[in-house]
Amino acid sequence: MSEGRRFQATPPGFDSFEAGDVHVSYSRTVTETHLVNFTAMAGLQLPLFIDHAHARSAGPFGGPIAPGFLTASLSAGMLESVLGTNTLAGRAWTSSASSNPCGWATPCMPR
Repeated sequence: MSEGRRFQATPPGFDSFEAGDVHVSYSRTVTETHLVNFTAMAGLQLPLFIDHAHARSAGPFGGPIAPGFLTASLSAGMLESVLGTNTLAGRAWTSSASSNPCGWATPCMPR
């Protein structure tokens, strides 16, 4: 592990970051329930994610694997524990100055 500074209790401000800093977050175990719920919600149907027999024979890990977007989603949640209220949510990857000068994405709301 890197020997950089560690932040735990009080989330740092953006200007507090320095190269080499180490930010401690909680750990997370991904279960089959996480995998089933995420792939069903996202509509993912690749056999490597949902078919045990296929994943065992075709994949290098002996069973189904977590989609990258599941990993990214969990990472985003874990990042909140590091950044706290300094986390920006819903930031668009692109922006249009004429229609959306701040570049904020429209949130996806459940119905």
